[in-house]
Amino acid sequence: MDYFDRPWLKSYSLGPYKLAQSLAPYSYKPLSDILDKVAQEHPNQTAILYQGRELKYHQLKRRVDNLANGLVNLGLEKGDRVCIFLPNCPEYIIAYWAVIGQVAWWCQQYPAHR
Repeated sequence: MDYFDRPWLKSYSLGPYKLAQSLAPYSYKPLSDILDKVAQEHPNQTAILYQGRELKYHQLKRRVDNLANGLVNLGLEKGDRVCIFLPNCPEYIIAYWAVIGQVAWWCQQYPAHR
């Protein structure tokens, strides 16, 4: 795929970046695979540091899987829509990964935007 196959690149101001970096091939793996891979390769590295709380990647993965299983047990199916109404916090990240891991559509809503 070259520059002309990606018309959205025409609107980018590349600044100090070389165009070759923008033309790197895209991964066709599901986004949810990223967390699986990182949790496997770097289980003890910090994934989230928030107000003195720290979650390692293996802990994040376990919490995401627990929530995803709970959502499936409640009836979440592929293609369902889920609204996540949380502030920017670790629980938001856990909910996000749990929902996209089940191939559901997520919609973010922030409490401040009511």
